Amino acid sequence: MKTGKISIRLAIAALSLSLLAVSCRKKEKEDNEPLDNEQVTASDQNDAEQNANDIDNIGSQAIETYTNNFMYGREMSGNLTGGATITLGAQTCTVDFGTTGVIGNDGKTRTGKLFYDWSASTNGATKYRHPGFKYTVTSSNYVVDGNQVNVINKTVENITAVSNGTFNPATTNLKWSVNANISMVKSGATITWNCSRTKELINTSDPNVYSGTTNPIAWSLAKIKLNGNSSGVNKKGESYTAVATDLVRDYTCQTGGRHRFVSGILEYTPGTRRTRRIDFGNGACDNIATVTIVGTNISFTIGQ
Repeated sequence: MKTGKISIRLAIAALSLSLLAVSCRKKEKEDNEPLDNEQVTASDQNDAEQNANDIDNIGSQAIETYTNNFMYGREMSGNLTGGATITLGAQTCTVDFGTTGVIGNDGKTRTGKLFYDWSASTNGATKYRHPGFKYTVTSSNYVVDGNQVNVINKTVENITAVSNGTFNPATTNLKWSVNANISMVKSGATITWNCSRTKELINTSDPNVYSGTTNPIAWSLAKIKLNGNSSGVNKKGESYTAVATDLVRDYTCQTGGRHRFVSGILEYTPGTRRTRRIDFGNGACDNIATVTIVGTNISFTIGQ
């Protein structure tokens, strides 16, 4: 299922045509209500969300898997093919994409640095998969496809419920809280994005995905569920809010270098305009979604 900014634009464009027809039929009753076809927020929200997710994915894999000065080339976190240097300290990690740019299989070019610090972890946690693990992220001249991404503050904490320091993966999923304050400079304008969410590894019970505290999570087989709120300001200077409800990304579902949202709901409200509701389906690995505004539903197939 396509989740990129082009997909959202296509969906909103299709929906706008439908709304135009409805508006014409109801013109006498709704002369004072303007046609609601705002699209900027969808694009800006999606860009910020994707970059925020990538930052978390890059950190989790770097900390879980690598030792000093490995070249970052894992499938997830932007599908980087190599060129970024990872340096691990006692409780820190630096991912350096250099100044000339690292091009990933997803087509994105990254430069600059990301810094991860997990010195605030508890329970002796040293890995992303350990309950009590907590890291903060900052950035330096981090640029993605020519857009400056400033990590003002991002904190991820493993909040998995434990008993006597342990948990049963057969009955308890790994879970993290995610709080972020990120800004982007896009087309010369600044976008801000804040979130407070939970992230849950919903197939923790699969031993091929999670096989104990001593082994890295197999992220290429992971299924992640997101819940929580986000807000920000789009490039037009208009504020917006968004709510993710059981939004599932399946990392075994991939097309064109992108992992798909396969189920769940994303609702966002640009300023005082109507709330948009995007339904990603019931779990099937496809490119079908439904967008709803003002009771009008559009089911659409999304290309590459």
